[in-house]
Amino acid sequence: MDCTEQCWHDTPQQLDVTNYNDAYRPNGVTNLTGYSPGPGQVQLSWNPSNVHAEAHFSVWRWCGSSWCAHVGNAFKDSGGILLSNQPSGTQKYGVWGYTYALNSPYGDYPSPPDVTVYVQGSAPPSPPSVSISGSNGNGSVSWGHVSGATYYNVFVERWNSGSKVTVLNWVYDTASPRTFSYSVSDYYHAAVKACNGSGCSSQTNSSPYWVWLETGPLLLLEDYFSSGSINTSLWGTAVGGGATIVQSGGYLQISVPNAANAYADVYSKSYFPVGTTFEARVWVGSGQSYDHKGIGYANARVGPDCGSGETQAAMWRGQDRDKYTETKRSSSSYNCTKRQSNYPSGWRTIKVERVSSSQVKFYENESLIGTHSSYIPTGSLRIRFSAYTYTLAPSDYVTIWVDWVKVTQP
Repeated sequence: MDCTEQCWHDTPQQLDVTNYNDAYRPNGVTNLTGYSPGPGQVQLSWNPSNVHAEAHFSVWRWCGSSWCAHVGNAFKDSGGILLSNQPSGTQKYGVWGYTYALNSPYGDYPSPPDVTVYVQGSAPPSPPSVSISGSNGNGSVSWGHVSGATYYNVFVERWNSGSKVTVLNWVYDTASPRTFSYSVSDYYHAAVKACNGSGCSSQTNSSPYWVWLETGPLLLLEDYFSSGSINTSLWGTAVGGGATIVQSGGYLQISVPNAANAYADVYSKSYFPVGTTFEARVWVGSGQSYDHKGIGYANARVGPDCGSGETQAAMWRGQDRDKYTETKRSSSSYNCTKRQSNYPSGWRTIKVERVSSSQVKFYENESLIGTHSSYIPTGSLRIRFSAYTYTLAPSDYVTIWVDWVKVTQP
């Protein structure tokens, strides 16, 4: 062997030769690159030439202060590896070539060939529920919280008679609920996706919801009498002499027998001031002797004549056989104006508008039937549906049915 060139050195020399042996460390890899093809995945590639990794390549992940996590091995002649189950976010990976005895020189130092990769995470699951609501031009979308979500995308559309109009187009929000404005009463639909840095879930849809735009007067009282019992938070009742008050079939039903001194009174628990309007659709039995009905604003149940019973009122009155409109400020200060003799039974819509402290307007079936400008009550009054038979009995039952009632204020 000719040792002139190679054998007589004070220290051993590392040589880059193809017949590498266990006494030498491999060279470092070159052209190391990486990317994340999917959630938790990292694809690393390098040039294996001139590394002379006799055994394999070893891949490690950096943990902030050291190469702490061994994440995989690749064959000695391979040029890459696909890693799975990696933590999401920005990660750094290093690659070493190994002989059977030694790793590459970079294994003993903190700066081996490395590459930084942003690792995709998993998108969060879909929101468990989504709902939509609205009132008076203000809408709201609510959804269930999703663990792992850092933000949400919210979509709202209006179903305009079959065609769809986008209201919110996947807008960003960090937490439920998301509010929106609307200007049309219609069915509205919402959808929400849960998202993080790795992507968004599939959407969860709400059920279509009809939202109203209240463009008219303020609604102070409304009842359609649709349940099987009287709403006692809205109404009080009083009966005597065998009279009955029931709620059935979608109607409030008041019935006073053909007996002397029988009465029934349904009154609102709230009081309503000047400036409000009462409206109701009612069925009343035809007028008969000793038959008294009062429908509208009053401080007490109807009495046997205009000078008795209630002392503050703005109401429609059935007085024996005839129909009156009544405003009343005291037992002796009242305007009771006859509007019809022998009024018939049937359905009618009655409206009493307390325009001011000096004027009340009366309507029947949307037509103005009279205006009062004297003895106008000025205080707040209850709404009443009441009936009375007086000291002599009428020939038939006294009947009032109410389909719906509302009180509004401009």
